[in-house]
Amino acid sequence: MQKRAHFTRNILGRVDILFVVATTTPLAIADPDLISALLQLPSSLLPTFIVPLILARHIMRFVRLAHRKP
Repeated sequence: MQKRAHFTRNILGRVDILFVVATTTPLAIADPDLISALLQLPSSLLPTFIVPLILARHIMRFVRLAHRKP
């Protein structure tokens, strides 16, 4: 049961971060002034470092959950 809960939480977290990326990208293309704050440090670390780190962490958790014994 715990494996299923971890897997579900991981799926929801991944969907959430991908939703943020999917909704921000068209807005940024349409009006670059909306994301001007993300082009300067320290905010620029969010799209260039934090988001990829979170996505990599979710992938590692999927791998760990797949190899975990029930």
